[in-house]
Amino acid sequence: MTKKRKIKNILSALPVAVIILTGFYIFQIVQLTQYGYDINAKEGQITTLKQQNADLQLSLSQGKNLLNFEDKIIQEGYNKVDKIDYLTIPSDSVASK
Repeated sequence: MTKKRKIKNILSALPVAVIILTGFYIFQIVQLTQYGYDINAKEGQITTLKQQNADLQLSLSQGKNLLNFEDKIIQEGYNKVDKIDYLTIPSDSVASK
């Protein structure tokens, strides 16, 4: 092959290579943009979950507080005990040593 023919073959393949490389470059840009959106969405979810976690921890600590204990008992429908009655069991009905 002559030099001119080699150069002509290289120049004819050059547009194909440029098109392939341009397509690959565009694909990479699209992928990076998608990753950026995904990271931003996950960071938003992390922020939301951190806030929910803080709210739940505050709610839990308030629920364990003894000052709220009496209010919770009333909310559950329990009544205050005024008098305690004990059962009397005859001694002959209990097993002995």
